[in-house]
Amino acid sequence: MTTIERYAVSHDYVIRPTVEETALRAAPSGQDAAVLTVPNLARRVPAALAAALVVLCLSGCATDSPPKHSERLQKAAGLPTFEIDTTAGLWEKTSKEEGYVGKEDKFVGKVKPLDNGLRRISLTGTDLANYLRHLDYHAHGGAGEGGAPWSRYREAESIRMYDEISHKLDAVTHRPPQGDPPLRIVVDDAFLDAKHK
Repeated sequence: MTTIERYAVSHDYVIRPTVEETALRAAPSGQDAAVLTVPNLARRVPAALAAALVVLCLSGCATDSPPKHSERLQKAAGLPTFEIDTTAGLWEKTSKEEGYVGKEDKFVGKVKPLDNGLRRISLTGTDLANYLRHLDYHAHGGAGEGGAPWSRYREAESIRMYDEISHKLDAVTHRPPQGDPPLRIVVDDAFLDAKHK
């Protein structure tokens, strides 16, 4: 017998009249009210607490995705190609696939060195959508090292890359015509204020 059940049984003489009176008012017949007696409630409370604990644990693994995240994923998936000109270090840091990535969430970027020292990363639409999911996880609070609830990802590099891609995708109102050059962003070491003026 659990502590809650012992408490309910020991205080049955106090709780039972209140519960039964409330149940009788709410239930159309006395037979329905009998289901809500204290012993039945005492059996259901641990199950309800366990369910609440599971929901709480699962919600702790979720990210705090921005409001337009789903719309951005849909736009990204509809693009034939998307290009990112960035530093080698920023690409390596933000594209490092870690344990949570499933087979269907993998992304592959074709890397081409540029004359200015940057790298041009070419991603298909589905690869861009998966890369955005990856960035969202690392930028907006996915479970961190070891999955501890107090360990949440908020990586500056992922935030920067996610924001730059989002800014470009938010400006897209329709699918680019076939034959147009791919959408491209430049994410280098310049200050953010200068980039969005």
